[in-house]
Amino acid sequence: MAAQLASVWLQELTWEDVGAYLEDSDIIICPVGSTEEHGPAGPLGLDCLIAIALAEDVARATGTLCTPPLWFGDSPHHLGFPGTISLRTETLMAVIQDMSRSLAKHGFRKILIINGHKGANLPGLLAATKNLREYEMPEVFFAVIDPVKIAEAFGVEGLRVDDESRLEDAITHGLRVNDTEARPFLLDVRLPLGLPEGGRAATPFQLAAAKAAERAA
Repeated sequence: MAAQLASVWLQELTWEDVGAYLEDSDIIICPVGSTEEHGPAGPLGLDCLIAIALAEDVARATGTLCTPPLWFGDSPHHLGFPGTISLRTETLMAVIQDMSRSLAKHGFRKILIINGHKGANLPGLLAATKNLREYEMPEVFFAVIDPVKIAEAFGVEGLRVDDESRLEDAITHGLRVNDTEARPFLLDVRLPLGLPEGGRAATPFQLAAAKAAERAA
């Protein structure tokens, strides 16, 4: 059983460990994010840290394996900021498709992709999995999971911050909701970033990023 394995992360196991897991389960979680700017305070890996934290929480709770995270996404709108690394949409699609083909060859039949990069990754992820399912792998179930869309659909409480003086209080409030009330909270931050030439304002990000950063520290 996956719960008896040394780790929920595929890259930390041996091939024999994975073979034993496949005797009981055919589910795997794939966290996908990006490496791009998130303002003067947010780390470049913020989106991927969100996906990693969510994937690991689910994996530990359910005894499910995770693939290594994909740290790069579709981020051309952030290339005006140093450090951003972007994949073309077709490159992202090709990576997801090759990953899925490899996993399916070994016997995985349920591939769950957790997207930490919000709307920008969704076109490539959805097109890649749709084409695989319809034309190549009808026996494999794919799910592209977008935490922000799920949260909004379930009416998760959130707070928009467009004044820097309110940011610290908003983060403190959100963490309190997370920790003491054991429920999610979305933080939509839209502050002036002093954009360099060619840059555009970042999209909103989740409070889950703060929790992920704490774990990574």
